[in-house]
Amino acid sequence: MKLAKEAAKVILDSSADCHHDGQDKFESFADKIVGTYQKLVPDPAIPKSKKAFDNKKRHLWSKFHSARISELRVLWKEYFQSSALDVKYLEDPLLCEYVNEKLFGMFVKTMYEVNEQQIVVADPTENDLNALRYAAGSE
Repeated sequence: MKLAKEAAKVILDSSADCHHDGQDKFESFADKIVGTYQKLVPDPAIPKSKKAFDNKKRHLWSKFHSARISELRVLWKEYFQSSALDVKYLEDPLLCEYVNEKLFGMFVKTMYEVNEQQIVVADPTENDLNALRYAAGSE
C-alpha cells in the first residue's frame, strides 16, 4: 500500500511539471488503454432480458480480468519505462489495478448508458404470472 501511494505521488508530480513530450506520452498511454477497453466491449447493445444482460456483464468483466493481467499490465510497464518512472512501482500493482478497474467501470457506464426505454427487467417467474392472474381476477 505504501508503494502504491508513493507511485501515485510520483506520477502526479511528474505530470505536474511535465513538458509537451511527457503529455504526449501520457496521451498515447491513455489512448492505448481506451483501445484495449474498446476491444473488450465490441457490442454495447443492451440485451432485452435480465438473464442475457447478466451473462453479457459476467463475460465482459471476465475479459477485463484477463486483460488486466496481460495487455494492461504491459501498457503500464511501457508507460513507466518511457516516462523514466521507476519500475519498482509496478512491483505493488495496487495503484495500476485500482486505476484500471475505476477507468473500466467508467468506460462501461458510458458504453451502456441506460435511458428510460432501455431498463432491463427480469423475465417474470411462474409465481409472478400467477400473482398477476390472481390480481386480475382470472385463473
